[in-house]
Amino acid sequence: MDGFYQTTKNLEWDAKLGMKSDQTYKYGYLPEILSFPTDSIKQTFTTWIAKASFHNIQPTSFGLTYAPEVNIHVFNDNHNNNESNTVVNLPLEKTVGKNFAVDLGLNFDLTRYKPGGKVAINNTAYSISPSVLYRSPTINIQAGVRPTWDNKDPKIYPNITAEIGTPDKRFNLIAGWIGYLRKTTYEYLASFNPWIWAPASMKNTGIEERYIGFKRSIGDHFSYSTKGGFNKITNQPLFVNDSVDGKSFIVLNESQMKVLHYDGEIGYTVQEKFSLKAGFSLNDYMNLKDNAKAYGLMPVELNAAMRVQVLKDLYLTSDLFAWNGVQYRKSNGDNGELNGAFDLNAGLDFQITKNLKVWSQFNNIFNRKYQRWNQYPVYGF
Repeated sequence: MDGFYQTTKNLEWDAKLGMKSDQTYKYGYLPEILSFPTDSIKQTFTTWIAKASFHNIQPTSFGLTYAPEVNIHVFNDNHNNNESNTVVNLPLEKTVGKNFAVDLGLNFDLTRYKPGGKVAINNTAYSISPSVLYRSPTINIQAGVRPTWDNKDPKIYPNITAEIGTPDKRFNLIAGWIGYLRKTTYEYLASFNPWIWAPASMKNTGIEERYIGFKRSIGDHFSYSTKGGFNKITNQPLFVNDSVDGKSFIVLNESQMKVLHYDGEIGYTVQEKFSLKAGFSLNDYMNLKDNAKAYGLMPVELNAAMRVQVLKDLYLTSDLFAWNGVQYRKSNGDNGELNGAFDLNAGLDFQITKNLKVWSQFNNIFNRKYQRWNQYPVYGF
């Protein structure tokens, strides 16, 4: 549930309140003849969400633009593990002349994680993002730094980006050198892999990216983009099956790794009648310090989505995705590599009224058996 309210004093208020619940079962045990009570393999996650923010619609007489925001998540599972995450974001920008602006962003990220029957863990992160911006019809440049305190441990990340384009905006060259801290929370880990054991400790992930690429559009319908980069990552979570029966995953910490990254996307759109998007992502994980392989991370990923208007208010949708080469650790400690995946989904949706839609969805049309996570084969069609 969300809504907004606009006042007569150049302010717009936004609020959101919601809840979501996800349930799965740890069915990936070996040997398959094992039997467990249903309650012991059930994994349920519940998240309560509250968000409030406001922003000025037009810059003030002093050229200020602001948009403070508070975002609260309360997360728990069915094993007495609970967590509260509060993020306060305070962006502030002041224009200087016609082309320049000064930006000052403050971010406070507070987490309290309480494993069942254990002492609570406080995980805090603060950052300041002062930068200078230059904007013109063909050039956008941001130059700054991002001082960050990761549980009182200070770090300074770069925050430099540039976008240079043609006057008709059909071609843009992009480049950047940026760094930031990604909070490691129980909620984040469970969203990535829902079959994990609740972690005993957490270390936040530091990411530093250097990239260059371009975006281009041809005519009114076709566009494509590509980007290549080199990333340095500290404290990256990895995932391996436990040594009991493999149905639960242990979260490992990789203190340092480097990644060569390359991605691209193409798109073709004709109003609301037809749209097609396809993309790929390639990652070469290297120079790991603590683990032999980047367990659980995807090196190659491809995806495509199509939407076609068949009749008025009736649409055909389709999604295709594939990946290859996900590394895992065997029960004897050796390394293994999962087979590739290729999956096609399709569906229909029909808009009956403005607020009512009927839809159908057909998953894994090719009835392929594959594993995103070791010992967890997906269901067929």
